[in-house]
Amino acid sequence: MGKVVKASADVAAIDLKAAAELLFGRTEEICEQTEPYGEPVCHTEEEHYTGRFLAQLAGLSGAVELSVGAADAETITVRDIGLGNQTSKILFDKGAGAAEILAVDLNAALGRRLEMTVTKVGEKAQVSFAPGLALRVAHDLQALADQFEGITGWALKGVTEVELSGTQPAVLLDGGPNDSGVKVVAGALSLSASDMIGQSNVSLSAEANQCVWEPYVETVDENAHPFSRLVVGACQ
Repeated sequence: MGKVVKASADVAAIDLKAAAELLFGRTEEICEQTEPYGEPVCHTEEEHYTGRFLAQLAGLSGAVELSVGAADAETITVRDIGLGNQTSKILFDKGAGAAEILAVDLNAALGRRLEMTVTKVGEKAQVSFAPGLALRVAHDLQALADQFEGITGWALKGVTEVELSGTQPAVLLDGGPNDSGVKVVAGALSLSASDMIGQSNVSLSAEANQCVWEPYVETVDENAHPFSRLVVGACQ
């Protein structure tokens, strides 16, 4: 006989504030043994930040159901997945007014809710969505670039979108060549990246029975969006 385990969450909209110094600032004493029998040499390393983060979270919901069959067949269903009834945002304020650095929308045109089902297929996992998946993430981290290292290229600014549409759309994880990427089992998968600084827009589309994966290359352009490294083709 199979077993079913259930859990659910429904968090209302909430606003949070936190100083950048509190989240990322640090003072650390570093000690090094320079001589085999001598005293360690110590120095202090400090990192300090100004400004504060403001999070406007529109909510979070989901109800998880795990089903385990007699033959160890497992299915995980998460119903009513949502990020609230409006766009969730994070802003950064250095004292001259808050700048929006992140905005996230989930299924904005599909009722802002979805159901996701994960099913074992051999040693892999098939993920299906109802009525579909439409995730949009817009970011603009220029307000942080003067304090945080490594924010360059596509990471400075852009809009990333993932959409899986059609009738009972589904993908098979690690379903591409050499057990990598994803295979579109049903529906259509669209990936796009736009509105970047100094980078070309990226747009990829895959239909049912096509795969999306990242082929091996010796050198990677870290400034280019990760979607630019993906290819679409026949599944091998």
